[in-house]
Amino acid sequence: MLRRINYFSKLKSDLKNFNSLSFKDEKLELLKSKKKNIKKEYYNNIAKLTNKPCKLSLFYSIFSKDNEEINNLKNSYKVEKANIQNDLDEYKKSFEYHKQRNLKFRSIKDLLRGFNSFFFAFLIVALLVWIIVYIFATGSGKLTLDKIFGNYKTETYSLKTENNFALSDNLDFSDLDLSSPNVSKKWGVEFKLLSVNDKSYVAISKVSENSPFNYLVNINNDEAFDRGFEGLYISSMSVMDSNNYLNIIVGQTTVENFITELDKGVEIVDSTFLGEGGGFRGSLLNTLALIGLSLVFAFPLGVGAAIYLGVYAKETKVTSIIRSLIDMISGVPSIIFGLAGALIFIPVASLIPGTNGGNLLSGALTMTMILLPTIVKTVEESIKVIPKSLTQASLALGASKTETVFKVVLPNSLPGILTSLLLSIGRIIGESAALVFAMGTTIAEYANMNGSNATLAVHIWVILGGDHPAYDNACAIAIIIIIIVLILTLLIKLIAFKMNKFKVR
Repeated sequence: MLRRINYFSKLKSDLKNFNSLSFKDEKLELLKSKKKNIKKEYYNNIAKLTNKPCKLSLFYSIFSKDNEEINNLKNSYKVEKANIQNDLDEYKKSFEYHKQRNLKFRSIKDLLRGFNSFFFAFLIVALLVWIIVYIFATGSGKLTLDKIFGNYKTETYSLKTENNFALSDNLDFSDLDLSSPNVSKKWGVEFKLLSVNDKSYVAISKVSENSPFNYLVNINNDEAFDRGFEGLYISSMSVMDSNNYLNIIVGQTTVENFITELDKGVEIVDSTFLGEGGGFRGSLLNTLALIGLSLVFAFPLGVGAAIYLGVYAKETKVTSIIRSLIDMISGVPSIIFGLAGALIFIPVASLIPGTNGGNLLSGALTMTMILLPTIVKTVEESIKVIPKSLTQASLALGASKTETVFKVVLPNSLPGILTSLLLSIGRIIGESAALVFAMGTTIAEYANMNGSNATLAVHIWVILGGDHPAYDNACAIAIIIIIIVLILTLLIKLIAFKMNKFKVR
């Protein structure tokens, strides 16, 4: 924050200095002023001789070729003008002139560079803030516990009243506000409108303790419905009135119309309740499982390779080629890794009994290929910045090279190792192109090793496809990703601070 304040103060100071300092070349301005003054003096002298205004006297002097005084003034003016012009030309060829000129242009360039840096930095920050505000404004309404831990697939429940059910007229529904137009005074249920995929359905808001809805049973097995109505909405309901006429009520109507038709019935023959669905639980669990499994494969290999390159390997053509290959692999598009994962790792993962196609194992192996260059480069750089005096002192005290690595090198390179861990987790959470091929796009309800699983990023890719992209759900998932990354970042930074041996105490 202090660095940012210093930058803005410097830019403000540069603007102030540029306004206060004209960067004028005094000698150049003096010669130009002298040239302008003799011209003005010449016009004034002509005006005195001709008794005309300056503008008219100039035209008069042009046609007064026989006037000796005017001709003398002309000749004198031409000589003085030529002398000043010669002095001006000579000065423009001098080193002092070019020095002043370069100073001026350099100052302007510095000011423009500072302004450009400030403008584009402000533009990037404003764009980032706008994206975050848009994501939270759009997705916060969908970010509920039911969404985070709920099922993705829509739940369907077919319910009816019990056999030999008789609706009583003397039931006590005093725990409801019976004056509300949204309450059925006959059934003891308060209804509301629920928006699902931009459509409004009638849903249950509250059920009285004595309401017959508490004793609805499943049509198929007559078992009591104990799931609760929270989060469910009504697709349709068939009620029988006192004259044994069947009345079908659709859920996509107003609450008033629904209650009017429901109160005509004395028995619920069939009703279809639907869960909103669209939950993120399965994708969240798959993402966490993929993070753990990928790091189990990638982290030991990456840290081991970094230790070899940073401590044991000598500077030879082989190690130079290895480093070049690592740099090259880090620039390969992730979709290429996805194709490699589909061709190589899916057949390997299919060897597990009960598996078919992409699964968590093939996705983790694919992510291992993607993460290895990042881990190797980051950890190797953190090893290189360790003072050689520490390792030399360890070896001088009789420690072996292996002991030096595990007791000196790795503890002191911990901040770099944790940074590589953070970068790896962020890459896993945000990766989608490679996982579409290596893991599939099926949004499961739970994490499993035997089938296709979609992570949070792939979940966003799936729900944004088609003719009706669900931007609100996509933004809600993006909020979850931001929160996970933020928590992990703070946690890793805290661990690095606690274990940093070189921090100021």
